[in-house]
Amino acid sequence: MGVSSTTEKGNDMKKLMITAVLALTALALPATASAHKGPPVDVFTDTVKGSAVLPFAGPCGGGPGTVSVEFHDVFHVTAFADGHINVLANQTGTFEFEPDDPTEQSSSGRYRQAFREGVAPNGVQFHSTFTANGKFEDGSKLKFTVKSTFVVSNGEVRVDRFEVSC
Repeated sequence: MGVSSTTEKGNDMKKLMITAVLALTALALPATASAHKGPPVDVFTDTVKGSAVLPFAGPCGGGPGTVSVEFHDVFHVTAFADGHINVLANQTGTFEFEPDDPTEQSSSGRYRQAFREGVAPNGVQFHSTFTANGKFEDGSKLKFTVKSTFVVSNGEVRVDRFEVSC
């Protein structure tokens, strides 16, 4: 995948990823009654398959372009009567990246994203690991991993960690 190493683009990607995951989580969660802690009031697993075409400037250098993905998501949600919700999810898929600059190489391969999220009445914890493995059109290998942790408690960001390895 063509990638950009600037901090600003990395932060934009992190914000986009967190916003997308939180939006998907909100769509997947059922309304639950408010009560005291106890056994789960709702447990379900949902799968989603699809495709998307998105602008992309990745975390390891290179320029922007467009990525096409085919994906398969599995969400496992456990909701409790007191408002706590746990979400575990895995997304796997394939990608094809076409850079905006025709002098840069396109790439393709597979990716996986695993995340877990805990939602409570006073905050949210989000942990994600995204790994892409593929090849550039000249046959050279492409691999990068993005790990992020984001914790909000009582309306205040407590942890905002974003690690990239290329």
